[in-house]
Amino acid sequence: MRIRKEISKWSIKTFLKLAGLLLVIFNLFTLLAAYMDHSIWDVSLSFTLVAGVFYPLLLASILTTGFRTGTLYINDYQSMVDFQEKLKSKIEKENMVIESEMDNHAVYRPRGGYYSLFNAWGGTEKLTATWDDEIVLSGSLRKVTVVEDVLTWNKEFRTLRPVNSEANKL
Repeated sequence: MRIRKEISKWSIKTFLKLAGLLLVIFNLFTLLAAYMDHSIWDVSLSFTLVAGVFYPLLLASILTTGFRTGTLYINDYQSMVDFQEKLKSKIEKENMVIESEMDNHAVYRPRGGYYSLFNAWGGTEKLTATWDDEIVLSGSLRKVTVVEDVLTWNKEFRTLRPVNSEANKL
């Protein structure tokens, strides 16, 4: 079995959208809190720079990195018995449920809780699987990395090479 993973590039467009939104929210909150405290002219410049500029830019950078997608390509898996069924069950054990399934295409979404909230924001937590000669898993980088780790380190997915008895006699 061969595995290859591709990670999408860091998007400056996503960063700028998030930074703009967070700059407005953080600065609006700061000004509103200062206004309600009747100390709008007492807000220091260093506090404004940290809370109004640095924190939103840092948070936007972290969120942009978290929103990246990944694609996992799996080749030469045919020698393993029931590979597709084992992989499907491992994906479902990672708190994913099938949203739609066709002959060679399946879409998984988070089962519930914290990550289903992020999935509601444009389906960022979905995992798409295409089952052909080459299995292609694409979606959230976090989910793709978990599946890659399962395939790499789980004993069920390791192939044993047959021992050539004639080579051992020599």
